[in-house]
Amino acid sequence: MTTTTQEKRSVPASIVVLGLLTLVGVVLSVYRLAAGLGPTTNLSDHFPWGLWIALDVFMIPAAGAAFTVSAISHFFHRDDYHKVLRPAVLVGLLGYVAVVAILILDLGRWHQFYNILVPPFINLHSFLEEVALSVTLYTLILLLEIGPTLLEKWKLDKPQRFIQRWIMIIAAVGVLISTVHQSSLGSMFLILEHRLHPLWWTPIMPLLFLTQALFGGIAAASIVVKLTEERLGRPVNKPLLVTMGRLVRYLLLFYLVCKVGDWLLTGELGLLFNSGLYSVLAWGELVLGVVLPLGILFSKLGRRADGVFWAGVWSVAGIFIYRLTAAWIGLLAPPWATYVPHWIEVFSSVGLIAGAVLLYVFIARTFDLFPDHDGH
Repeated sequence: MTTTTQEKRSVPASIVVLGLLTLVGVVLSVYRLAAGLGPTTNLSDHFPWGLWIALDVFMIPAAGAAFTVSAISHFFHRDDYHKVLRPAVLVGLLGYVAVVAILILDLGRWHQFYNILVPPFINLHSFLEEVALSVTLYTLILLLEIGPTLLEKWKLDKPQRFIQRWIMIIAAVGVLISTVHQSSLGSMFLILEHRLHPLWWTPIMPLLFLTQALFGGIAAASIVVKLTEERLGRPVNKPLLVTMGRLVRYLLLFYLVCKVGDWLLTGELGLLFNSGLYSVLAWGELVLGVVLPLGILFSKLGRRADGVFWAGVWSVAGIFIYRLTAAWIGLLAPPWATYVPHWIEVFSSVGLIAGAVLLYVFIARTFDLFPDHDGH
């Protein structure tokens, strides 16, 4: 009996590590907000965007797990996707919370962040304003969507029934907002035509950003669902993962055609071979993030849960390379201007992301993310 009790009370080493990283991240974040950007970052006028912005624009499509699975399950009558809606929405919510937290770190006047919601300060001609408003509103939508998962645990039936009654409208607004701002995020980069390397800058950046959010969201959902089911001791839903893999496959093909077709039409295909580090990054995204997952999904591995999982991992890695380059490394600057992230930038980011993962683990172990639905 004593041995069993000790085993139940023991905390996994991974949870301890996540907790320590979260604590470090919170402490460093508070210090950064108190001390300002100068002592805590290596940002400058030539590199006003760095690690924090790169992480933000990467996590937004990864958090697209919520709007992709929500759209498919609610509006395309796919009841099988409804079985994984809760973990997908939770990933989206925690992803957006992490995005907002890291974005506040990147603001010079972080204590005035609320101005984006104040009518006299709203700039209707700014894509950045639209993205900021959409992220704020969509985070609130995700809180409503995850509401029934929390309320049923606490047996709060009345508010739970209220949300369920309006869930289709809530989900529709959420899908609309997320779809618009995923492409608007790409539109924001259009003004960087003379600053962003031509291997990444293109007039179709809004389309590329939206497509990445679609396959990245489904890929992220498949990764999280498989890991969560395994850790909770549930049987892995192989047929659903294989179905999600097929959808990722078609979206990756569309993305590949758009990307290579753009290089061909603009005569920039040769830059893949003579642009130094930029060529390496472009090939890295293309091979690791597109060709490799396509090879997995078109092979026999695509009919296995493990195959879909690893295809998802590599496709998300490709998005990371693309967004990291577009938001930071690919921004051209004078030869003498350099930027290497300050250690506070690095560890505060790692800590906040660790906190999001830790919170996901806690919710997954405390609440029912995989209820038995009857198709309604």
